[in-house]
Amino acid sequence: MDDSEKRVPKRDVVLDIPEGEGEILCNVEFKLAYGGKILLNTTHFHVRRGRIYGLLGHNGCGKSTLMRAISSGQLAGFPGAEELMKLRACFVDHDIDGSDANTPTIDFCLQEPILAPLGREKIHDKLLEMEFTEELIEKPICNLSGGWKMKLALARAVLLNADLLLLDEPTNHLDVQKQAWLCDFLTGPECEHVTTLVVSHDSKFLNKVLTDVIHYENMRLKRYTGNLDQFVEQCPMAKAYFSIHDTEMKFTFPVPGPLEGVKSKTKAIIQAKNISFTYPGAKKATLVDVSCQLSQASRVACIGPNGAGKSTLIKALVGETKPDAGSPEIYRHQNCRVAYVAQHAFHHIEQHLEMSPVEYIQWRFSGGLDKEQQAMEARQIKHLVGRRTRHGDYEYEVKWANKDGTSMDDNKNLYVPKVVLESNGFFKLMKAIDDKIAAEAGNVKPLTTNCIQKHLDDFGLHEEFGTYGKMKNLSGGQKVKCVIGASMWFCPHLVILDEPTNYLDRDSLGALSRAIKDFEGGVLMISHNAEFFGDIAPEIWEIPGDQKVHISGAEWMEAVRARELAEPR
Repeated sequence: MDDSEKRVPKRDVVLDIPEGEGEILCNVEFKLAYGGKILLNTTHFHVRRGRIYGLLGHNGCGKSTLMRAISSGQLAGFPGAEELMKLRACFVDHDIDGSDANTPTIDFCLQEPILAPLGREKIHDKLLEMEFTEELIEKPICNLSGGWKMKLALARAVLLNADLLLLDEPTNHLDVQKQAWLCDFLTGPECEHVTTLVVSHDSKFLNKVLTDVIHYENMRLKRYTGNLDQFVEQCPMAKAYFSIHDTEMKFTFPVPGPLEGVKSKTKAIIQAKNISFTYPGAKKATLVDVSCQLSQASRVACIGPNGAGKSTLIKALVGETKPDAGSPEIYRHQNCRVAYVAQHAFHHIEQHLEMSPVEYIQWRFSGGLDKEQQAMEARQIKHLVGRRTRHGDYEYEVKWANKDGTSMDDNKNLYVPKVVLESNGFFKLMKAIDDKIAAEAGNVKPLTTNCIQKHLDDFGLHEEFGTYGKMKNLSGGQKVKCVIGASMWFCPHLVILDEPTNYLDRDSLGALSRAIKDFEGGVLMISHNAEFFGDIAPEIWEIPGDQKVHISGAEWMEAVRARELAEPR
């Protein structure tokens, strides 16, 4: 028997916590099962007030399931009816229910029946204490960043006088400053008499805050005293939980295919020169005089605090928003296919909870692109149906509509120069036909169940979940795999990932890291996780909030160009 086997008891043994380390908050015995699978078999849960416990175990062992069962009161044997009256457990989550999206922050707190008697003034004062501004207090919660949503959830917990805080991946969506704030909050006077149970893959965060570790071992829970480093000394096998690169999981990105006129992977296919961007109604610009470019060789990490302009820049580069009037146009190769996975992209699939991932991809790509209808002089454009090159520039085939909205005959179609359509504001229609033509060149695969499932296999979403599972039953990580897989359906030349580490576990992050290294297209990622992007993104775009983009490491592209020139033709 090796040392690791000796450490795992044959039956659960709850180690006594020495007196003086806080009163016993909870000491119960229970079982836990999910979907017919036993996760914990007659185990003890023994915690004391004022301690911070890290709940650790391999992926799929049931850590988040346990916390949700505790918070919902649905855990058999925990707590008993008598204890439930004494123990106030609060699940802290930054994914606030979509039905509350348009509710102002303070009204969201007042909706809690236990908080309503406190009154608006006391809740308002507590939010100010938690560094909310008057504007944020009255702002709809859908407009709060992930960091502010976390602070809001913690403010509610404090107002509830919670005895037990349950935190599931609390550092997701938090920039470095807010992560530091969270550490100070959990170890400070506000939580002095609160017990905290946390699930996290963030090893630095756990090392700073944990007083104890509760570890899943042979379907039972075992407690270890100390922070993460001290736990790993006693249980070395647990080090793999926190290693991004120690994984057998594999993602495979599709081959992008050639681009017309692009002979080198270092040639810019998206380029911004001296652009500025100001949000409507804002007193000052978010970005001023910014220049940057992306090629199929790009490996870029975009870093900076929340709200500094990272997502703003990305949306401008992919054409979701337009720079300020007077800024030069952003160049995008007309046939460039971009996979853009936004920070909260998986929320889009919440509208399709009864679909399987395969059905979602069939729905998403079988209906074609959305069309716009706008007026142009005396006639109305129905939509754009084609594109051709003429005199070195593009012309678009326009299908016109009659005044009653019906389509004119195809023989009335005209080719209109790009510059004319641009001057009349038809950017979205032009982008739609560009995307359609690019997609048609993107090695389009048949939308059959077998073909889609084979594609999803490349992203770790296997048949059990991809074909036969419903969205509503997928974990957050599985939903992200579905969204990433769907975004890759048209074989993109560029992949843009906004905070990919937020909902992917360590195994998936390791697989994503390797896929990025092997990918034949370009990658731009927004991330706060230097451990993830450190060895895959030599080029850094730092956006600190001073309206500028500070670029470093771009010289690595010269080495790529030199290798290309040295390769035999």
